[in-house]
Amino acid sequence: MTDVESLPGTPLPGAWVDNDATSQWVWDGDADLVETTYTFSWEFDLTGFDATSAVLDGLWATDNYGTASLNGNVIASLPFGTGSFSDLHVVAADGVPPFMAGLNELVFEITNGWVNEPNRNPGPGGFRASVTVSATPVPLPAAGFLLIAGLAGLGFFGRRKPL
Repeated sequence: MTDVESLPGTPLPGAWVDNDATSQWVWDGDADLVETTYTFSWEFDLTGFDATSAVLDGLWATDNYGTASLNGNVIASLPFGTGSFSDLHVVAADGVPPFMAGLNELVFEITNGWVNEPNRNPGPGGFRASVTVSATPVPLPAAGFLLIAGLAGLGFFGRRKPL
């Protein structure tokens, strides 16, 4: 991935939200290539967490349009137009579509191009996102604590030297 601002001769377009400490504009490949859909994905593991309590929250923007999917289910889309890159938009999922226990995947599919005139160059493509996932940890069962305490006790008494 490439920071769009660092591409040769490509300053951030005026309508784009400025880069900040939490996210920056990126693009994978030629920023002026049209009618190509780029995929940006993020995998996260909910092993040890209650997947039904998981919440995904964040912001994203694109030039020109895109969709966000969680585990193959579309959770948000940005339409073509300057509104897709002049503001950051909220991506949120609250259990629907469901998170999965274990590995989950958040995918952003971004297309640079004009909807009605696909061969017309709309300028550089860009994408940025800042996303967090939170979930409640699954507590160890009480039997697990008893087992650990029992093993620790056996280890302690097994190391004692007779008088």
